[in-house]
Amino acid sequence: MGNFSSDKIGQLFASLTKKDVRMYKYGFFLLLVVIFALSVVYIMITTPVYQIQANVLIKDEAEKSSAGMSSMLKGFSFGGFLSAGGGSVDDELLLMNSYSLVKDVVKELQLNVSYTSTDFVKKTDYYGKTPIQLVFSDSLASSFLKNKISFKLTPAGTGKIKIIAKQGWTKLSEVTVSQFPYELKLDDGTFRFETTPHFSFNTFKNLRINFSGYDWTTESFLQSLVIKIAEKKSNGIYLAIQETNVQRGKDFLNKIIALYNDRGIDQKNISAQRTASFLEERIALNSKELSDVEHYIEKFKKENNITDIEVEAKILIEKNGDFKEKLIDSEIQYATVQLIEDFLKAPENRYAMAPLNLGITEKTAAEGLQQYNNFLLEREKLLQTTKGDNPAVLMLNKQIDLLRENVLETFKSIKAGFDVARNDLKKQEREFISRIGDMPTQERLYLDIKRQQVIKSELYLFLLQQKEENAMTMARSMPRAQIIDAAYSLLDPVKPNPLFVFSIALIIAFFIPVIVIAYKVLVKN
Repeated sequence: MGNFSSDKIGQLFASLTKKDVRMYKYGFFLLLVVIFALSVVYIMITTPVYQIQANVLIKDEAEKSSAGMSSMLKGFSFGGFLSAGGGSVDDELLLMNSYSLVKDVVKELQLNVSYTSTDFVKKTDYYGKTPIQLVFSDSLASSFLKNKISFKLTPAGTGKIKIIAKQGWTKLSEVTVSQFPYELKLDDGTFRFETTPHFSFNTFKNLRINFSGYDWTTESFLQSLVIKIAEKKSNGIYLAIQETNVQRGKDFLNKIIALYNDRGIDQKNISAQRTASFLEERIALNSKELSDVEHYIEKFKKENNITDIEVEAKILIEKNGDFKEKLIDSEIQYATVQLIEDFLKAPENRYAMAPLNLGITEKTAAEGLQQYNNFLLEREKLLQTTKGDNPAVLMLNKQIDLLRENVLETFKSIKAGFDVARNDLKKQEREFISRIGDMPTQERLYLDIKRQQVIKSELYLFLLQQKEENAMTMARSMPRAQIIDAAYSLLDPVKPNPLFVFSIALIIAFFIPVIVIAYKVLVKN
């Protein structure tokens, strides 16, 4: 047959009699009808697969935070080492598509269990409306790594149901149940069968329950889950999955978005709570210092029988208002830098978020703190998807330690600058006081004490203000992902595709008669 040319094959077909052509024509028509009928049946009995989609917009809060800090802090550069930016949409894609997040979704929605029934050849999915529910321990589903266990439930007479448990072709157990709930103990663990409001002995026909472990189900969903950037140069994220049950697909995508937002809010609340603890500690300390200064003023007045010194001190402060304001501001800046420096040096705060909005007026110091916190956020995000001994985490730990030393060195130089400024202001103060040397010694001492009181009071009020702002931040924590389109299904199923099925049927219907005719002609000749 391999020696036949196309001309010879054409001659063989030309040798067919009219009777042969008429017979093959009818056979071809009959075959075409049968194949197309089978195609229609296939389309009717095949469970349709739908495309479920959702769209979210990632809010870029890093830029807002950085802009707010830049307005308060100025004057220092960390060089090229800190060129890395904050989080990006790519980071959010990694978090949203992470194994741990999808596994949590599987756990919450119990997607590792499916409920179906078969009526002749048509399969029905009972997601969300199963008549009998399978209950199991979380530890069992977490440790279950074998093939799925299948439970087949069928009526076994009036008021009775037969339960057959299988793993592959191996039968694990067979029992007849007349009362629910019922516990079935297998080698892998205990399974509990409970009825739901959808159950009735009179209408129950059959039910198949397939149980799989969380890990296997998570891997299965990750293979079919599509998460990508919606458009270039945008902060939009597109999520999609193909599902036979539309509601299950919608619940899956919506739960991914919800858990992603919950994790983001929890992360921001942890940072705000650390800042709140830091402020509470400093407020308590400053309150004690302020109380000590006020008691000293009271004691000073009593010991020196002073009554009108406040009036004279007020005149002095009014004349030297601008000078005092600079000195107080310098003292506050120095105290604030000292607070943050103590926080960074504390061993228990090695990987804790540094407090930002404390009113420092050095821009590059704030940028350094912002960059330091960005690295810590990157580390926390990485720890959500990997372990602490991962090389990437260890590398990031070294970078954070080096960055912390740079920040501390920067604050050291800033403190030195504030020391110079304070000494210069105090020198001017001494020169001013020397010009009013005729004032009683008590008045000069009182002014020094009063200045300490003002400084402590201003710092105390400032810390209270920061505490309120931090509390407002915790109260108005907004989801990271703004939902543009909640999960929705396309109207037409993606599978089975009628056009594709009929095209294949047509090709088969054409080639089978050609092959049969060619074979018979070759045999005949």
